[in-house]
Amino acid sequence: MRGNIIAGLTAGILAVIGCGSALALESSPADVELLRMKQELQDLKQTVRRLEKTLDAGTGGGPGGEERTLPVPAGKADLPLEADPLAALEANLEKSAAKAPARGNPRTLWNPQISATGDFAYNNSSLDENPSALDSAGDPTGDRNRDRFSLRELELAIQAAVDPFARADIFLALPGVLEEFDDTAGAAAEQRIEVEEAYLTYWRLPWGLNLKGGKFRTEFGKNNLTHTHALRAANRPLVIRNFLSAEGLREQGVGLLKSMNLGEDYSTQLELTGQVLNGEGGEESVFAGVGSDELMLLGRAHVYHDLSDSSNIGLGYSVVDGHHDPGATLGQTLQGLDLTYRWEPVDRSLYERFFFRTEFLWSDRDVDPAAFGGLTDLENDGFYAMAQYTFDRYWDVGGRYGESDTLLEILDEVATAGPGVLSNRVDGWAAWLTWHSTEFNRFQLQYDRIASSFPRNGKQEENVVTLRWSWALGPHGAHKY
Repeated sequence: MRGNIIAGLTAGILAVIGCGSALALESSPADVELLRMKQELQDLKQTVRRLEKTLDAGTGGGPGGEERTLPVPAGKADLPLEADPLAALEANLEKSAAKAPARGNPRTLWNPQISATGDFAYNNSSLDENPSALDSAGDPTGDRNRDRFSLRELELAIQAAVDPFARADIFLALPGVLEEFDDTAGAAAEQRIEVEEAYLTYWRLPWGLNLKGGKFRTEFGKNNLTHTHALRAANRPLVIRNFLSAEGLREQGVGLLKSMNLGEDYSTQLELTGQVLNGEGGEESVFAGVGSDELMLLGRAHVYHDLSDSSNIGLGYSVVDGHHDPGATLGQTLQGLDLTYRWEPVDRSLYERFFFRTEFLWSDRDVDPAAFGGLTDLENDGFYAMAQYTFDRYWDVGGRYGESDTLLEILDEVATAGPGVLSNRVDGWAAWLTWHSTEFNRFQLQYDRIASSFPRNGKQEENVVTLRWSWALGPHGAHKY
């Protein structure tokens, strides 16, 4: 009986120490942690032997109270490490320490996670002009990125916990180096580093609220939250480009988020978001643009529900209210609905998955009656629907269709073209094939067909083939699910 008690105590302690040692080795990169574990192991060995002596004394141990040792099972006399599990564990720790690479100064544990991502592409177009954008004369604008290679974005991410209650996320980006040209300098590319996002999240607030402050992608819809390198397709849908901007809607401000579970099984979650933002909206935004001193107000509600262990659905509504002129005299309200469905069978999610998403956006903006033939209100809309199917661990195929009013160009054209440009409409579809070499490296081939219907230029069609190469270095954090 005493032997069983000792064996039980030994096995229990070894189980705890073994688990703790494995977790420590896995989570700590410092060699000092290994020394601390070994010291604790020696202390525990002494504790076990003191327990053996105590049990011997209480059950009539050997003569003179001499220490008894655990019997060696038959056939195990030649395996001393098996007879002494503590010694075996210590030997394994020694081997692990010998094989482990040098891990440097343990103070580096306080360093933030740093990663880099790149998005490199080649575009080939059937046109030398962009039919979805008009210049001041009402003609399609040229695009220097067509029929050439382009490093569309290089992003550096710096992420870390500030303290137990706050986290900082910083994303510095070198946008496509061919996006901007200085014609006076012989069309030389202008390269500049911008702060794509830099914000803090603080969650030590009452009622389970999370506070977010800085510059960030606004909580409008789903596609707007995704960085360029993480897009499923090679480009953003037409309606996102035309209603928000080519890079989406990013702004400086603060926001509160409340997440709550609905029901007892935790299969349904509701997220409510409110944000107060600068009214600038960026240089290419449908809102006021740089120079506005008015604020924008944004609200979003999103419901997520697990349909089964393998599928889930999400439904969201977003609204943002602001102005679309620097003088803040003309208001604008932009609203959106989004629906997302995922199917990922738990027994083969690495080899087969299905994803579907659609967003519908509509805008209501005040306009100058003198410029719009007596109109005081202008309404525009657009949508897209996309699906992607993973048929192999490394391969997936996708498609997308969408329509959109060209919201960004209408106001610029009214002065010379008149109210006729209000009917500007663009539609297009895309198909792509993606090969994921690894989770850090992927190659993509995409085909786009875009048709535009502009009153001043008639109907135009464009065919675009894009070869894309996206990659990531370091522990780049996952984007919002």
